[in-house]
Amino acid sequence: MTTHTDSGSRFGYFDAEALRERVQLLLDLSLYRQALAAVHRYPSWDSNPEALWQFGRVVHRFAPRSKDRSCAYGFARAMYRTAVAFAGNTLLSAEVLTDIGAAYFEEGRLDEAVTAFEESRQIAPWKYRVHLGLLAIACAMRGLDVIRRRCEDLREDIPGWHTNRDVVAMLVTEPDFAFLRASPELFLQCFGGYPHHLQALHDRYSLEALDRALASFDAREHEEIEAVSELTKVVRGTLAKGGQICRRAFSNPAIPTAVLQERIGL
Repeated sequence: MTTHTDSGSRFGYFDAEALRERVQLLLDLSLYRQALAAVHRYPSWDSNPEALWQFGRVVHRFAPRSKDRSCAYGFARAMYRTAVAFAGNTLLSAEVLTDIGAAYFEEGRLDEAVTAFEESRQIAPWKYRVHLGLLAIACAMRGLDVIRRRCEDLREDIPGWHTNRDVVAMLVTEPDFAFLRASPELFLQCFGGYPHHLQALHDRYSLEALDRALASFDAREHEEIEAVSELTKVVRGTLAKGGQICRRAFSNPAIPTAVLQERIGL
């Protein structure tokens, strides 16, 4: 991977894939403010669809622990929709629409979640996250016929779904699919095997992934320490810019930055 550098930053993570990886790492470590700061360092982040998507992902992941969950989810979706507006009808838009659907799903707004997921599927039907999102909704609604149809869609659009480590892991571990796993005969109809078969496949993939991770571990990822005062300033400035983007794109009433940060809790 070619990494572009910029003299104005201490990091050389300015290509899109590197930004995704860095934000994902920080989110996995629950370092939300540092993840937001990483987005802020991206050149022209406030008009770049990739950076706006990552901004939305940070707030989205933080939303369940936010002081105002509704505000956080709404703010995340506003960032997502701004990213879609800049990206157009592209694969990036499909990814972002899937996250919009996930945000609606987490709030229990299932009809809106289905709409967003279906929009994403129209663009990129081979993306597994949209299929699992639609299947999760079917499981939540306990609709057996719909569950079967969603699984059929997954198999038809992604014939090699069982070779994808992430798909297998989610089907085996995510609470959203507990209803399906608790119905072995239904699981067999949907996937041609029983839950313990998929569990065995997941265990194999997990061991393979662990071997690769240990071989490529880079201790330098842990050397980076942010000054609290600098980080707070960056977070406030980024949220302020995000509020301006929301007002421009969606004619939302102005929310003072301090109030917005207090409501979200970042």
